Amino acid sequence: MVCDVVCDVVCDVVCDAVAALQPMLRKASTFFASAIRFPVLRAVVALWLLGGAGVALCAHHTIPPSAPGGVLEVTAPPWIRIDGKVERLSPGARIWGTHRMLVMSASLVGRPWKVRYIRDPQALIHEVWIMGEDSSGIGGAAL
Repeated sequence: MVCDVVCDVVCDVVCDAVAALQPMLRKASTFFASAIRFPVLRAVVALWLLGGAGVALCAHHTIPPSAPGGVLEVTAPPWIRIDGKVERLSPGARIWGTHRMLVMSASLVGRPWKVRYIRDPQALIHEVWIMGEDSSGIGGAAL
């Protein structure tokens, strides 16, 4: 239901924009107009248009200056140790690798990693950044 509403709104906006540029984009106008009549095509168009927005939002994500650093060891997800102290990852916690890509906590089990992190309001670890070799005085990612 929500997907249909979002798809309708996105397709309406796109169709209005395409209609304004119709002389230049005759083929595109036909494609988007047909997208309104076919729900599967409408969903594909909406995902295609919204897919780039997610990438753009992640591309500029930076580590807050107030994020403390430490050595992380994933013992049994969601249980972790930071500087030897047992902690827990929050539901939906994100671990960012050195190339700004998400890393699954299970892939980090058993090895220590130099990280920076932030907590959520319940004091659980919510976001973690694995430090690379070029990160201000912190050595390699794996110890």
